[in-house]
Amino acid sequence: MRVLIGPGMAPVNQGGQFAGGAAMATYEIARSLSELGHEVYLATLHDFTGSSDQTLHILRRRKLREFLKASPRIALKLFKGERNVEKYYGRPSLLEEARFLGVRLYWKKLIDRVKPDIISIHGNNLDRLPMILSAVESGAPFVFTSHGISEEEEVKYDLKVFLEDFFGFLKSNEIPVISVSSGLRSKIIDDIGYKSELCTVIGNGISHEFLERASRYKEKRVKEKGNAQSSEVKLITVGSLIKRKNQLLVMEAMKHLPENYKYVVVGDGPERENLERFANSNGLASRVDFAGRLLGEELIQAYSECDVFALTSTSEAFGLVFLEALACGLPVVTMEDLEGVKDIYQPDCFELVEEYDSVELAEAIVKSTRKIGREQMMEHVKKFSWEKVGTQYNETLSSVAGQNHS
Repeated sequence: MRVLIGPGMAPVNQGGQFAGGAAMATYEIARSLSELGHEVYLATLHDFTGSSDQTLHILRRRKLREFLKASPRIALKLFKGERNVEKYYGRPSLLEEARFLGVRLYWKKLIDRVKPDIISIHGNNLDRLPMILSAVESGAPFVFTSHGISEEEEVKYDLKVFLEDFFGFLKSNEIPVISVSSGLRSKIIDDIGYKSELCTVIGNGISHEFLERASRYKEKRVKEKGNAQSSEVKLITVGSLIKRKNQLLVMEAMKHLPENYKYVVVGDGPERENLERFANSNGLASRVDFAGRLLGEELIQAYSECDVFALTSTSEAFGLVFLEALACGLPVVTMEDLEGVKDIYQPDCFELVEEYDSVELAEAIVKSTRKIGREQMMEHVKKFSWEKVGTQYNETLSSVAGQNHS
């Protein structure tokens, strides 16, 4: 089966650029499908100048060059009055209109070139809409994967209006939808009104490479702690510093924790300045370490040097960071109502918080340090492999492609 999947992003050490969890997950899904023997083409989210591996075809991309080549056609469409995104921005924006048309022409070109048996598009941002329009127009079988729906994302367009149109278009064309968690599936069915028979759940996974490296670092950390006399407890969060990730709640909880509790903030983003200001004005500067964005070995080392992982997002469809933290032997403190928690929860590994309250969160953090089932945590996370995810995608995509050709 020839599969066109995207947009994803190859790891930085393979010529890719830093990308969010959805793009990284899409890459792993593509790789798993290729290892099952399918001919898989991954369309990248950002510019990619690396090379494909032996089984996965990563489509090289240079956005500026593509845009310049397509600019005469884009200019003609704009001159004729074609508008696609004006309603979402609430104002005319020729630059955004040109960008939309550029992505649409690029994906039409990809589809014509690859001639896929099925197309798999991931993510429900505005830049995915032109991809989906091209996919539907091509007549090829098509499956959409949602990695999360939140109206709190910090974007420059009207997200609520866009999401209504986006899922309305998918509904009208009866496109099968994969959700990364059962909580997200319920949200798509109950809040959006999608047909339940068109919605399935396939979660995300974690790689064997991450598990192996995490195990090595954890063994080293256990030996070091056994030889040390420190009573320090390190709390860690990993994620973009944006309002939805809500690291501020962890900061507030730090005020209720003993002095020996330290907080490592991994990630970067527009909220960093506000978080640093809060730490400085509340006497927490010496207890909070802003580590910035970490990848690969540095990220695993950061996890392994800590004792508790916290995630206090207001919305989290799955949370790859849950799996990463558990792989490093860290108990997880998180919010009970997050969409992705139910599918990953295990009582030996998680401490759940009902309310977005700093005192309740602080109590849960202290309680989590008493969890001693580190081996159970690492065993639990092994159930979430990318190989298993790839097998589930194989079944779903093969079924949809088969229905289309029957």
